[in-house]
Amino acid sequence: MQHNVFFEDISSISSKKSSSGIGINTGIDKLKSEDLKEVINYYLNDFELPDIIYQKNNILLYKGYYKKINTKKSFAIKCIIKEKKQNKVLSKEISIHQKLKHYHIIDLLGYYDCNSFSSLIYDYMKYSDLHNFQTTFLKRSILSETFLCYLTGQILEAIKYIHKNKILHLDIKQKNILVNDLMQFKLIDFSISLDYKNKAYIILPLAGSFGYMSPEVLNRKKISVKDASKIDIFSFGVLLYFSAFGIYPYDINDLNDRDYDKMAEYIEIKTLTFPDGYKVSNKFKSLLQKCLDKNIENRYNIHNIFNDDWVKGGEIIKEYKEKLCNTNIFLIDSISDNILEFNNYIK
Repeated sequence: MQHNVFFEDISSISSKKSSSGIGINTGIDKLKSEDLKEVINYYLNDFELPDIIYQKNNILLYKGYYKKINTKKSFAIKCIIKEKKQNKVLSKEISIHQKLKHYHIIDLLGYYDCNSFSSLIYDYMKYSDLHNFQTTFLKRSILSETFLCYLTGQILEAIKYIHKNKILHLDIKQKNILVNDLMQFKLIDFSISLDYKNKAYIILPLAGSFGYMSPEVLNRKKISVKDASKIDIFSFGVLLYFSAFGIYPYDINDLNDRDYDKMAEYIEIKTLTFPDGYKVSNKFKSLLQKCLDKNIENRYNIHNIFNDDWVKGGEIIKEYKEKLCNTNIFLIDSISDNILEFNNYIK
């Protein structure tokens, strides 16, 4: 597979070898760390790759620049030397992601994919993911309800869009929401997403991130497609709860052994409660209860949540809009130098 102007035609690149003799079909078990960098530099020689943002095992994430464009526009380039089992996963991710075009979904600008090497090109997001933005830049252990109002409006639009296109994300969490320097939030990572177009039912896989998975995912349930959005809404409810209180709902915070069956049991027997000492509105608590309902029949779907009082215009949102009207903080090109001022406006 090959997509957009960033890459040569695959027929001409597939037979190439690097100077060390490493071919495109070399297995990951035969590659050393220095070989990985050489492979990346070889296949992405149209890019300057000065900065490694993230590195783990066979994955490197670079901040880079495209040499053929006369600009210093930044891109994020995710490079993977694949194991065999990753082939189908990455191919599926690319197939799903390239169909999605939405302001609050990170753009997949290009990719190169073959048997043993993949690279995916995205817009660069200065503040990385929501968790990093919260802890490193805002320096907060929790996020205010005002901030979560601002976040919710953007991410729900992205969730609504993917469900309209019959895509179930299955891994909505803080680390899968990126933040740019205009405080715009974008959904990422469709590696475990499901395309349920032309299906009447979905058999849910045990997939997602610990603490964020719905009871139906934990129990590998078969669900009707009419309830599909409720799976992602549960995860989004966990995201809001965790962001507001710093703990997971349903008292699962002591399950450090990643025991998914035990987690399913906890959710089944526990009652959703809210910790004392936090300044949040009753409307926000009501929203969380409806997103995190254990019974899928009673849980919010994507249409319900847009009609919720807190989402469509509770007092806290009106207050936030008034703050925006009284400041020009979002009218400048970037608030990179005004992070402390922004911090004050979302208290």
